[in-house]
Amino acid sequence: LDTMKKTEKRPRETKLGGEFRVVIDIIKKALEDEREQEHLELIQWDFNANKKKARDRLEDELTTLATRVLSGTGLFCSTHPALHTSSIPHQEVLPGSGFQHASGREQRGVVRTNCVDC
Repeated sequence: LDTMKKTEKRPRETKLGGEFRVVIDIIKKALEDEREQEHLELIQWDFNANKKKARDRLEDELTTLATRVLSGTGLFCSTHPALHTSSIPHQEVLPGSGFQHASGREQRGVVRTNCVDC
């Protein structure tokens, strides 16, 4: 998940974001199995542009993006379900993500976020 700027007066973040795209494409070409290629995805989402454009809906935009990403990877939970403080049952927070176990969920992937400002 690349949250860096896509346009700048003096390119800095945009250069780095372009290189991420190049690297992901190189790695995908090296993978022989098409299913493996599909699992590797670069999502470029300019946080600052979205913050300006969708100021009132930024939380909704982030929730939609997080749901999309986590529905593919699952969410690792190392606590006992009885210790969850959410009023929403864990199974309903991210339906279908990961594998349910007595001690929580097992994740199926990794999300790496690149943010220069964070």
